[in-house]
Formats: sequence, C-alpha cells, structure tokens
Amino acid sequence: MKYARSERMLVILFVFLPILETAILLLLGKFLGAFKTFCLVSTTTILGILSEWKFLISALSQKTAEKELEDISKKLDAQEKLSAIEIKHLSQICAETTLYFIALVLFITPGFITDLIGFSLQVPFIKPKILKRIIYSFEDEISSRETEFRKKNQKKLIENSEKNA
Repeated sequence: MKYARSERMLVILFVFLPILETAILLLLGKFLGAFKTFCLVSTTTILGILSEWKFLISALSQKTAEKELEDISKKLDAQEKLSAIEIKHLSQICAETTLYFIALVLFITPGFITDLIGFSLQVPFIKPKILKRIIYSFEDEISSRETEFRKKNQKKLIENSEKNA
C-alpha cells in the first residue's frame, strides 16, 4: 500500500495528462491557428529549457558533488556509518538533481500544462516545499539502504570468517 498514491499519480501522468494536453492543443489550434499554436508551444519549451540551462552547465562542469558521492561510497565500503549531516547533504544533492530533471522533462514534453508545472517548480515559494518533501523521502531511503547494506556486509563477513575457520 506504500506505493498506491504514487501509482495513481503515474496513471494520471501517463494517461490523463496527454489526453488533456492534446485537447488543449487542439482547441488552441482551432482558435489561434496551427502555426501560432506551434510557435507558442515551441516558445514555452525553449524558455523552459533555457531557464534550466544554468543547472545543466553547472551539473556538467561541477565535480564537487561527484567527489562527495565518491567519499560517501568509500565510507560505506569501509563499513563506516554515515552521519546525519552526510545523509542530509546527500539527500539535498539527490533532491535538487531530481527536481531539475523533472522540470527539464516537463519542458521537453510539448504542451502547456507540463510547461506550467515545470515553471511552477522554479517558483521561489513552491520550490523549497517540494524540495523538502523530496529530501525527506531520500533521507528515509538512504537510511534504510545503508542499514540493508550493513546487514549484507555483516553476513558476508561472518560467512567469510566461517569459511576461513
């Protein structure tokens, strides 16, 4: 039952949203004409992608997040426990990247509703609320995965010591 809400959202996203987008595009095409509608959709898509371009450039050129993730990975491999600050920081990196990726996908998808949702993800008073929810879910997931990782490694260590004994 944990995924029931997200499954409903996926159904809405992949079934009803394209139908609604198509209906809006057809209505606009009828009132404005096909060429003006095409230009309007293209303009919102380009503006959306340009607004996210700053993130793409910084993500591609910035190696600090990659180094931090590598350090955390080394800690896990060395059986060290992640601090709450490290989990929070890792969650922040993952959440921001996820939010920007979602916005980009929404902008690339033709339609006005998806562009509107993509632009709303950038609004200063909406973005922190969404990030907070994403960070919370990432923190839970990272903590549970870390616990699973430790249990598996402990079992492997015990099995190896029993084989060697």
